[in-house]
This record gives sequence, structure tokens and C-alpha cells, in this order.
Amino acid sequence: MKIVVIQDIEKIKINHPHLKTVDRGYIVDDKYRVFIAQTEQYTHIRIRRLDDEPISSFSDFQAIKNQFLGEEAEAVQVFPKVSNYVDNSNTYHLFSWVGMEVPNLKKLYEYA
Repeated sequence: MKIVVIQDIEKIKINHPHLKTVDRGYIVDDKYRVFIAQTEQYTHIRIRRLDDEPISSFSDFQAIKNQFLGEEAEAVQVFPKVSNYVDNSNTYHLFSWVGMEVPNLKKLYEYA
């Protein structure tokens, strides 16, 4: 995975107020823009393609999650309630926090 740090994140935040909580940003594989916000409660990862097209690859989401949170970290993608919905043109949001546990699908469905 090729990762390039986005320089001068503060300048980007000035031009894009919705990114005010972002701590750092990256270009991943010359295909994705990844912004990360770290709070005391959670890590928020915003993922968007550079060409603004939708992302349909689960394996790309998984690889980005693994790279920035770790292979054994769990994360959830958010689908907000209607009153909190904002259409950011194919921006995807992953959240993770310490102690997070989601159902173990291998055990739940008895995968080998």
C-alpha cells in the first residue's frame, strides 16, 4: 500500500470547515483520500476516492482500516439517521474505539 502524507492539513481545514476535527490526512494508492480525526472517545476515518466516484470494494475498506487502525482493530461504517444525514458525495465514515466489540461473524455463522 502506497501512502503519501497530505502536507499542510491546517490549510485544508480552513478551506473545508467540515474537516475541522481532522488531525492528519493521506493519499492512499493514488486512489483514495483518507482523513483521520482522533478524539479521547474514538477514531474517525473519512475515506473518499480522488475521482469522487463511489467505493464498492470491501477489501479496499478493510486494507485502509488495517493500515490506520491495525489488523485486529474493529471498526464500523456509519449509516446515520435521516435527521443527521449529510451527503458528502461518496465520503465514507469508519469509527473505532478502545473496547469496541462487534459480533464475531465466524462464530455466529460457524465459518471454518
